Amino acid sequence: MLNLKTIKLGQKIIACLGLFYLLLAYSIPALALSSDNQQPAHFIADHVVYNYKDGITIFTGNVKLNQGTTQLIADQVTTYTNKDGKIDKAIATGTGNQLAHYSTLPDNQDQIVDVFGERIEYYPLDKQAVVIGSGTITQGQNRFNGSHIVYDMQKQVVTSLPVPDQQSVIIVQPQNLPGKAKNQSKVGSK
Repeated sequence: MLNLKTIKLGQKIIACLGLFYLLLAYSIPALALSSDNQQPAHFIADHVVYNYKDGITIFTGNVKLNQGTTQLIADQVTTYTNKDGKIDKAIATGTGNQLAHYSTLPDNQDQIVDVFGERIEYYPLDKQAVVIGSGTITQGQNRFNGSHIVYDMQKQVVTSLPVPDQQSVIIVQPQNLPGKAKNQSKVGSK
């Protein structure tokens, strides 16, 4: 005869297996190498709630995702799937002094992109990411800081929305300035 503890354990195993297969089938490609979404996604969390009916999965406590060159670290990650079973929104949040952190190596790039924020929202179908609260996006020595940053991956446009009493900061290294040719000679040389 099965007891309540055994039934609950079986339900957890079934939910985790269902979640595992869902994540493998619909991994989030993001800014990452296009080959990353062909890699298995490994989620680790202290607690997972998988609601198949509503298409919502909540990972809580020391959440880590690894998939190819992509890594996500947060206190909580919530994913939402549409009626086709594809993830259409993912929200990662940090707590206290620990910001949510997303990092990846984009296609045709040799430097990792790091994104930090109190809240990182990702909309894979729209190819858009939103960083809210203490937002920082870095690649190499280039840095973009703001309290509300929107990154349109398709258009490759980063926008820092206005927030009262706060300014955005962008640091671009000289070799990456818009319009500067890579083989441009030094100023004053002939």
